[in-house]
Amino acid sequence: MKLKCTADEELVERCKAIWRVAGPDFQLTIDPNTRFWRLNESLDLARELVKYGKVKVFEDPMHKWNLDWYHLFRQHGIVPVALHLSDPHDIISAIKAEAVDYLNLGGGMVQFVRNAAIAHAASIPAGMVRGWTWGLWSYPISTPPPQRATASWQRFRGLMDPCG
Repeated sequence: MKLKCTADEELVERCKAIWRVAGPDFQLTIDPNTRFWRLNESLDLARELVKYGKVKVFEDPMHKWNLDWYHLFRQHGIVPVALHLSDPHDIISAIKAEAVDYLNLGGGMVQFVRNAAIAHAASIPAGMVRGWTWGLWSYPISTPPPQRATASWQRFRGLMDPCG
């Protein structure tokens, strides 16, 4: 399940409520759209959340231009991090900075395939989310074939949207 949120909301309480019902192994994707603001806030929230359940990934927790913060976040090894990127230059910069565990690639299908090839060359799983209401993570290029069938995440906007 994917949750949209900000640092000033009661994210930990929402996640704890979900894990009480679904169990601590239920994986949550946390997507604040860069609204955790700073590295310390992102680290503090990650440390707090993993006490109660499984966090699959933080998507764009901080401003995307600060790849140093993403690199430092990854060094702590608390929660994997993903960036939503479309521009090949930005993707290469994130890879060089060792700032990502996953890439969520935007743009059209042709550009996605090109960008996924870059991610594949760096051994970074890449996905594409399509649509506003229902989305699907998939790893068509950069994930080995046996894992493609199981490397899908679905987000259910509207089923539980903590911001809405």
